[in-house]
Amino acid sequence: MNLLLLSSSIGLITVVIYLGIYILLHFQTSKYNPIRHAVSDYAIGKTKKLFNTYVVFSIISIAAVWISLINIQSASIIPVLVSLAFIFLLLGRIFVLVFPTNLEGQKLTGTEVLHYIGAIISFTGAYICMTSSFFISLANERLIYGILVTISFTALPALLLVIITLLLKPLRQIFGLSERIFLTLFGVWLLTINVFLTYISFK
Repeated sequence: MNLLLLSSSIGLITVVIYLGIYILLHFQTSKYNPIRHAVSDYAIGKTKKLFNTYVVFSIISIAAVWISLINIQSASIIPVLVSLAFIFLLLGRIFVLVFPTNLEGQKLTGTEVLHYIGAIISFTGAYICMTSSFFISLANERLIYGILVTISFTALPALLLVIITLLLKPLRQIFGLSERIFLTLFGVWLLTINVFLTYISFK
């Protein structure tokens, strides 16, 4: 088995598990409202282990994509901004994993500040990846190309919605929904990229 096939297969398997856990989290407790509460709130209480597993599988899948890209493009050809995006994604999610959030309304702690920094870094990396022409230029299959182009056009409105609902207090009641739209969009992007990389690894 060549390295590209190995890394892309790991990426595809782990992104499917990651998305499966993402969906499963929403059926584990009625304590959190998916319209209002952030996904990271699942890191508190009985869903903590499942949330941590969700983050770990996302980290593995993202790292696998980066390794696959290096295999087909070489590190020197991958745009610097794309490489930074993967660093942001990995570091951000490690921060989210290591530094859990508090429940809404509780006193802000240093740990929670680091959690927020991790989330911002991770969202930045996700946005760069979803809007990068680099990935669109790699897609030589019409379906993959269409999905990536659609995501690239919807990523900015989705990110703006997250920022607006976070900053404007009257709209904070729907922050959870806006965050889930962005995270779901990134999840579809990550799945699409992994499917594409696995596909070309057989060629």
